[in-house]
Amino acid sequence: MFPLPADFTDLVQFDPETGAVISRESKRLEFKQGFNPADFSDYTKTLATFSNSSGGVIVFGVSNKPRTMVGAKEMVDEADWVNRLRDEFDPEIPFEIREYTVGNLKLYAVGVDVSQHKPVICRKTRTKIVEKNGKKKDVTTLQEGAIYYRYAGQSRLIAFPELHTMLVERDAMNARKLMETLQVVQRIGLDNAGVIDVTDPKPSILMSPETAKGLNFIKKAELVEEKGAPAYTIVGRVDLQHVVHASRRG
Repeated sequence: MFPLPADFTDLVQFDPETGAVISRESKRLEFKQGFNPADFSDYTKTLATFSNSSGGVIVFGVSNKPRTMVGAKEMVDEADWVNRLRDEFDPEIPFEIREYTVGNLKLYAVGVDVSQHKPVICRKTRTKIVEKNGKKKDVTTLQEGAIYYRYAGQSRLIAFPELHTMLVERDAMNARKLMETLQVVQRIGLDNAGVIDVTDPKPSILMSPETAKGLNFIKKAELVEEKGAPAYTIVGRVDLQHVVHASRRG
């Protein structure tokens, strides 16, 4: 769902005279009348289900019965969404929030794309108090270790067929990435290739002793004195202690 459309009519179909919403909840769309802090984990679970399926968006400011635009009075800051999602799910779920103005109403949309690192897994159990028929009951909203998936207009635990398909697709994607990397190495030449680990806050350059021979690195306040030797400027925080230097002979 990235990026969310600038025009609300590109996101939701509605009657401009009555505000009646024509669009229906679906695999990629859910409506909420307003943001309720007590239901925050319900919203994050829905975003997780979108991430594990095809992406999707929650629209705040639409009543349930009848389905009509009523506007949302408030929306928490983006930082609150970031913290809540990081606290409850892993890996991280990128999202976008957009405010829309329709007439004198304000509506909010929170959208996510399909995750590139599925499955997104719940990392914390949460409950909330629900009152029904005059009785209060503690209901589990999130379950640690659970994988949630978006079905047609419904968010629930993933079933085996969808989980199996997800894992097969993940393995196929990893194999494709490996083959693409090997093709690059083959084009460059095995003796000329190295690997940069970009997941570390201080990225590491990894290469064999043979590949590192003859390479010199320019670090802050240091110069390469050997005339004519190839030199490489390191931009950013790179820990050269992880480089297999040319001085190391195999």
